[in-house]
Amino acid sequence: MAVTPAGAEVTQAESDAKYSAAGSAYSKAEIDAKFAPFVNSVAASAGGDQFVELTSAEQVMRQVSLMPPANGTVIVSSSATLWTHNPGITRCSVNSAPSIDYDFLQFRNSFTAVENDPISGTRGFPVTKGTLFTAYLVCDEASGNASITDSSLTAIFAPS
Repeated sequence: MAVTPAGAEVTQAESDAKYSAAGSAYSKAEIDAKFAPFVNSVAASAGGDQFVELTSAEQVMRQVSLMPPANGTVIVSSSATLWTHNPGITRCSVNSAPSIDYDFLQFRNSFTAVENDPISGTRGFPVTKGTLFTAYLVCDEASGNASITDSSLTAIFAPS
């Protein structure tokens, strides 16, 4: 009896044929092979009460790390509330280094004082089995005066 590789699709006819054959059913090994990609799911998150005055220097708001159990992708999502005290430009990004990645910018240009706005972003990173992956939410202010409150960062591993 042939085993379908993990992740391969099985047609309804193939599944029905397995069960209709006299005394035939999926073996434990076949079931384990089909569920193997989902057994080693990994996730990490950081968040909570926070109030950070931004400056022109890049600052890490949150960071999370995880160890990928296989090659795949880590999907990282961030959120926060941006408080503008004086009009200006505030920038954040999710990155795999503790710096702003200007190709994946969360940007706010405020024209009035005392505003609050939600910011968020999602980004995927390819990862390698056994190599620690760390994601950062990094922010700064290019001008004006602003704060970040209650940021959150979540990373979820998906096997390839």
